[in-house]
Amino acid sequence: MLNLKQELMSYPPIDINSLTEKDSSIPDNIINSIILYNKALENIRMNSEDIAVIELKKAISMNPNFHEAMNLLGICYVFTKDYPKAREIFEKVAALENNGVKALSYLNMINTGSVSVQDTEIRKGSAIEKKPLQAAAKMQNAFKSISTPVKPEKMNLAFSSGLFKMIGGFVAGILVMILFLLIIKTPGKSVEVLNDRINQGESQNKTESTANQESGKLKEENEKLQNELKSAKAELDYYASVSKLGEAERLSAAKNYEAAADLLVMMKTMQLKDTEKSRYDSLYNSVIPKAAWAVFNEGNSLVKYKKYQEALTKLSKVQVYGDSWNYLDATLYKMGVCYKEMNESKNALEVFKKLIEKYPKSQYASYANYKISELTGAP
Repeated sequence: MLNLKQELMSYPPIDINSLTEKDSSIPDNIINSIILYNKALENIRMNSEDIAVIELKKAISMNPNFHEAMNLLGICYVFTKDYPKAREIFEKVAALENNGVKALSYLNMINTGSVSVQDTEIRKGSAIEKKPLQAAAKMQNAFKSISTPVKPEKMNLAFSSGLFKMIGGFVAGILVMILFLLIIKTPGKSVEVLNDRINQGESQNKTESTANQESGKLKEENEKLQNELKSAKAELDYYASVSKLGEAERLSAAKNYEAAADLLVMMKTMQLKDTEKSRYDSLYNSVIPKAAWAVFNEGNSLVKYKKYQEALTKLSKVQVYGDSWNYLDATLYKMGVCYKEMNESKNALEVFKKLIEKYPKSQYASYANYKISELTGAP
């Protein structure tokens, strides 16, 4: 028999720091999928299998070859008794060479009915804690009430107090009629019967009160899980930002300044913490000037080879990277030339006029005036 909770404990978290130290080129999607996998393990140990399922699905979508995450997702489905989905997951993994044996063993247990959800619960940082079977059943019923649609004939009191009151009122009316008939037919027993009915009514009220309390607790737990999910998403987004910063550092080290600068410009609005913010500022101040100069030279070369559209793409980046370069007048002039040669006279005139306005004393301003006269036919 498979003890699902004990099986879940056999899946250890993955040490991301150790992996990145050994190989700094691990892609962002792999790192992010591992973060989600570790978060799912933590939620499983907190008995939040529904949140774990969401995180594992995201991890697998980022990294479709994450077989360990697929097996863990299958086990979560078994624990929630969604056997068709569990079987589908294990069949996929079984078809793969690395984790095929483990998945096949799970499939065999499902097919032979050798799966049991025993009365054990995992607590973070502690050994498995035994609980009565009734408590485990109660926990599973509460979980089902959150994760599955409610059927009208089996509506949980925790989510239907209004309907319960309406039905209770209807039943109470019938009971009054029955009591009245009993009093007429059996006067000697009327008081005893009436007391029994009153006791049943009090018990019904207590049950309703308990249901309302449980409903409130479940609502609080659900809100807590939603908040944890938001926190996990924020944490994941931050790790993605840090990962992009690391990628920019690697590109800079490889002297691919343009690609590094593009990443840094995209990250400019991100909220980084002190350490990462310091890394970002230092890298930005180092890379951006080099990238601006590199794309200017490349754009200038493309103009010489009459590749005007490609040249415009490069030269436009010079302005994106900043407006304090001492060759911006030349950049604007080259852009105007590109537009003119591409027969985009309106754009060419706008760029030449901008050059004259911003840099009136530049030699390129005189060149721009000449180009304007060519475009307009003015002397």
